[in-house]
Amino acid sequence: MGKYTVAHGTLKTPNSFFISANCLLGQRLKRGKNRKVWQIIITMFVALGTTNDAIVVEQLNAKPLVFESRTKCLEHMWDNIETLKEFGRANFDNSPVKEIGCYETGA
Repeated sequence: MGKYTVAHGTLKTPNSFFISANCLLGQRLKRGKNRKVWQIIITMFVALGTTNDAIVVEQLNAKPLVFESRTKCLEHMWDNIETLKEFGRANFDNSPVKEIGCYETGA
């Protein structure tokens, strides 16, 4: 049994992925200014007034999960869509996933 590693704890999952993420607490992504990359962001349906509604998937198997192009990011996202949905639900008390997408950020 694999486990996801997240910023606020460890959750067991029935697959072999190890993905780390930082929760967004109502803030914009804070990244380096010079290098633009693509990252997977999972947005959840949460109760009104909740400030934490998304996570940035930052690592896979203890390696940075960033992509040089949107195409590569989307390929990875679609190849792992069910795992990413599980990961989002596991980090938000089984709330439904609103959106999973690839967004350009600075790393």
